[in-house]
Amino acid sequence: MAEEPGWAGPGFERTARGLVRRDARAQLASLGLDHATGADAYADGAVLRRIPQKSVVTLSLDGRMCFLKRYHYEPISVFLRASLKLNYPTFSGPAEWRALDALQGLGLRVPRVLAAGDGGGWRRRLSFILLERLEGRPLAPMPPELRGNATAQRALARSLAELVLKLHDSGLCHRDLYLANIFHDPQLGLGVLDCERVRRFRGPTPMRWRVKDLAALLYSCPDDIEPGIRSSFLDAYLGSQSGLELRRSWRLRVERKARTLARHGRKT
Repeated sequence: MAEEPGWAGPGFERTARGLVRRDARAQLASLGLDHATGADAYADGAVLRRIPQKSVVTLSLDGRMCFLKRYHYEPISVFLRASLKLNYPTFSGPAEWRALDALQGLGLRVPRVLAAGDGGGWRRRLSFILLERLEGRPLAPMPPELRGNATAQRALARSLAELVLKLHDSGLCHRDLYLANIFHDPQLGLGVLDCERVRRFRGPTPMRWRVKDLAALLYSCPDDIEPGIRSSFLDAYLGSQSGLELRRSWRLRVERKARTLARHGRKT
């Protein structure tokens, strides 16, 4: 992915193929984590997840838990496979950094980026992003302090609806908006993870893409959620001015898409 003019932003410095946070550059350079080739070769830390084109490694920097997301793939092969499904992946650390920067600009809580960049050649591409851990727990499974507490869950549903509405009204669609990617901290509130597939539109997010995000949330609700929470979330998202017919139409669309996700899995 080509760089955008000025995309490094305040607090960051450009490297040959990416960016690095200025106050962490010396330490990251000593570990080889200031560029994609070094990040791909990084052998310390613990592998949290590995698939053919992506791996996630956890490591500690000055006592802070961090996550190194690495992409290593053959562009032609990925393009041909994705074309069969009409579902093109985003294997780009800088793309996720730009998405996180946009979300933070909306006032949303997101992981702090330390470095990101691209590398490799046309046969084999590399990309990475290094993130600090976001405080809190994922909403799936349900955090212990929320289990069995209908009042707290209803308040959380309203807060989540406000977050998603702000995202969509700003022309952004997460595309992986499962509750496992929403973190809750009792003091800090809600936060958003795994933003590499965020899509930006000119103007507010179209209905089709809103429904996909809403359906992902509905599909990923844990079994121990209190009755009525799903409805209260959608009602809060639609707002008090929405009529009964509009609520029914949206609910049918979202529930239909959620059933599709349940049949075919999470890729949307």
